[in-house]
Amino acid sequence: MTNKGGNEIILHNYTSKINRSKYPQQTARKIANDLNKQDNFNNYLVSFELGSKRYIIEKFEIRGMNR
Repeated sequence: MTNKGGNEIILHNYTSKINRSKYPQQTARKIANDLNKQDNFNNYLVSFELGSKRYIIEKFEIRGMNR
């Protein structure tokens, strides 16, 4: 996990799995939806990086919920 600044974190283990899959956009959505169902205290979003042309999963911590 890498902190990009603010309170979002890129989840590299999921990002690698997504970009190796045959259908990365659908895989990313499924992973993000599954993570959101499992974890009520954070929000997981799918982003597409234009420069590197890859999908990433980002974790956004909901302030005040994890303390």
